[in-house]
Amino acid sequence: SWENCSFTAWDDDKYFSITANEENDFTVYLRGSNPTGFSISDNNEGVSTTSIYSITESDAKWEDGGDVMALIDYDNEGNEITIPNSNCFQDLFNQADNITTVDENLLPATSLKPYCYSSMFYGCDNLSNVPKLPALTVPERAYASMFQSCKKIVNGPEELKATTLGEYAYSNMFSSCSHLLKPAKIDATSVDEGSCEQMYSSCTDLQMPNDYALPTALAEGCYSYMFSGCSSITTTCTLSTTSVPTHCYWATFRNCTSLTTIKPLTITSISEGSLEAFREMFSIENVPQPNYGFSETDGDDAVVDLESCTDLGGS
Repeated sequence: SWENCSFTAWDDDKYFSITANEENDFTVYLRGSNPTGFSISDNNEGVSTTSIYSITESDAKWEDGGDVMALIDYDNEGNEITIPNSNCFQDLFNQADNITTVDENLLPATSLKPYCYSSMFYGCDNLSNVPKLPALTVPERAYASMFQSCKKIVNGPEELKATTLGEYAYSNMFSSCSHLLKPAKIDATSVDEGSCEQMYSSCTDLQMPNDYALPTALAEGCYSYMFSGCSSITTTCTLSTTSVPTHCYWATFRNCTSLTTIKPLTITSISEGSLEAFREMFSIENVPQPNYGFSETDGDDAVVDLESCTDLGGS
């Protein structure tokens, strides 16, 4: 019934808006039959996309329930687990301040596509929880900036169970979630370029658990800037390495101004460019870099003991 609201559609029903008549209350339920997914734009070419969903009234609220796959095939809701195309749900709830919680089963898909959830909840200032993420393979930028700047998320996922990460899969995933308390255990056994780049950057309340360890799988730039700007971290995590790719740990703990303890790190093989990456690993603006015990001429098989590197300029 449209008694309490007005419905407007345009561009061959591709877009629509629903507006309340005066002060009437109403509830909107969304579902769809879109077997090929949503082709908002080709973000791989850097084209900005627009949110499918937005609430403009301050007193309108999103209530959790159901899952987003009902927008793909509502007849098969609860059973549809394959996202049909790239960018499918990108920016879906981008900067929707009215969202406070989402159903834990909102995202049931186990077969993902590149960019499918990218920036999905970006800037949702009042979102306080994270739904389950059951996929075991996360393709290129599928979770990139997914919860970036969600400042009310305190408890994120305990564990991210995906074993295979594509390029920049988790990039900026929780960046600037300023009240997030601890990082998730990452189960990945295969990573790609930039997989976890800036994943927790600028999470200023983040604490590093004593037993926290990054995956042993490495790739170019995969953990660069991962914890940069996490100003409450006092200790590094365990970094198990045998061969370090280019820029793997570039600025991983940059501007972690409370850092006082560095766990020992022994490197047995360093690729070209990685020595410089380690020099930026703990850099703090306007503070001289510590001596890491090796130089550009050390080459392969340099053994680096960072346990005694305590002159980090932190408080």
